[in-house]
Amino acid sequence: MIACLTAAIGAAARPAESWRTHSKPAAGFTIATPADWLDVTSRTSAVLDQAAKSPELASMVEIARENKVIKLLCADPTGVPNLNVISTVSGPLALGRLVEMNVAGIKRLSFVKGAVTATPLKLPAGPAQLVRYQEAPQGTVVQTLQYYLVHRGKAYILTFTTLASPNAATLALVTQSARSFRFSS
Repeated sequence: MIACLTAAIGAAARPAESWRTHSKPAAGFTIATPADWLDVTSRTSAVLDQAAKSPELASMVEIARENKVIKLLCADPTGVPNLNVISTVSGPLALGRLVEMNVAGIKRLSFVKGAVTATPLKLPAGPAQLVRYQEAPQGTVVQTLQYYLVHRGKAYILTFTTLASPNAATLALVTQSARSFRFSS
């Protein structure tokens, strides 16, 4: 099962004025996030300076450093909302079966609260499924939205973590970011 990242609750998202495209050629994708979101996987001095002031961001820097399947981890300066993109070999596994297996694993987690739903949808990058659930791994409830895609024998999972009841602006950011995802190989 593929684990998702969570962070402590931060301020509600506001509409993004501008966007930045993150290109990960070795992982085979590009995706856009609000321009002020920090690319924690870059570990630049600006990111490390911000992480020194925020335990949530410091934790994300450490997770990104240790977990090689995470190809991109970006976060609002407050830590929430945030996005991680993982890529792993799926082989001949079809999208529906991949989601089915992961949903079954998610449902077994003790910190998942309530229903876990999966909805097929079409993104510009191709067929996808959106899996939604709430979790409280450290006692604080957050909403997790995962977009699953399969391309050329690889599974790509875009995991957005938001406030437990995300507002319309947050949902718009998540949707716009997910719709910006493109395969580059």
